[in-house]
Amino acid sequence: MVRPGTIKKYLLLSLGLLLTSQCQAADNAVDGLYSQALEFYESGRYESALPLMEEAVRLDPSESEYHHLLGKCYGRIAERANWVKAIKYAAKTRESFEKAVELDANNPNALRDLMEYYLQAPRFLGGNATKAETIRQRLNVLSGNASPG
Repeated sequence: MVRPGTIKKYLLLSLGLLLTSQCQAADNAVDGLYSQALEFYESGRYESALPLMEEAVRLDPSESEYHHLLGKCYGRIAERANWVKAIKYAAKTRESFEKAVELDANNPNALRDLMEYYLQAPRFLGGNATKAETIRQRLNVLSGNASPG
């Protein structure tokens, strides 16, 4: 005779294994989107990379690197766009970089790109020399070139 608790434990274990394998498959799919988008980005095909990164961020909004590459795609598209479209994409660039840094305050690439954005963008698009200086100091601390405040 099978004990009632044994069946329940077996079912829970099976369900756990199934969910684990589904999560691993989803992680692999998102990593695949990121890898393909990175290839497009590196070959200058920013418009092709953009929907892949938007989907990757939708599927895994907690990954700093995904937000960072999404911001880079927005930024490159903004550089090539007409004025109206450029404003829209510039704002999205800043938001994505800020989110990447929010998720990982030690992500040096996202920090550098956000600092550059703050330095280069006009004030009405979020440019801010004070914020850029704060990030520069943070990068110095991360690289070991300065001591914290």
